[in-house]
Amino acid sequence: MKHNRHKLIRFEECWLRESNLKEEIARAWEDSGTNLSNRIKRCVEDLARREADRYGDVPKSIKITQMKLDKLNRSADNEGVASEIRRQK
Repeated sequence: MKHNRHKLIRFEECWLRESNLKEEIARAWEDSGTNLSNRIKRCVEDLARREADRYGDVPKSIKITQMKLDKLNRSADNEGVASEIRRQK
């Protein structure tokens, strides 16, 4: 059985700081028919898409940065071990 999974989209506070937010919401609202659910969905999707275009895939960027940091920490640990071995010689 196939399940339709919908991605949960939340309103982001940072959107309130956008200078042309009202115009974008009005445009999305008018372009999405008369159904209230469709209008809200279209507004949030447009804002989320705009955020993704502006900031990229933030969770992915965080994951990549965390992996780099972990690698640096392992390197630092290994360097510390190497230094300790050199001191013991």
